[in-house]
Amino acid sequence: MTEQAADFYAIVRADLAIEIMNRGRSLLSVRLHDIGDRDLVEAERLRSRRRDLLGLQHGVVVGMPETVEPLIAEWGPKVRDEELLWREL
Repeated sequence: MTEQAADFYAIVRADLAIEIMNRGRSLLSVRLHDIGDRDLVEAERLRSRRRDLLGLQHGVVVGMPETVEPLIAEWGPKVRDEELLWREL
């Protein structure tokens, strides 16, 4: 694989990790909207988790697979399967 192809692959993987984090945060936002003011403790817990996901997303560095691959492995299945996401949160 050429250096340019490797760089492209790293960019694609980083972008995938970022999109997975965006999807996770959007699922949390929808749940927060649904909760509204009915359960303030749960709402704060979800907000905190959403901030955690944003922090993970900000840690993604192109070309550093140790910042990318764990996010894809852990969160990819969760954002594809909402039941799994809510069970594990």
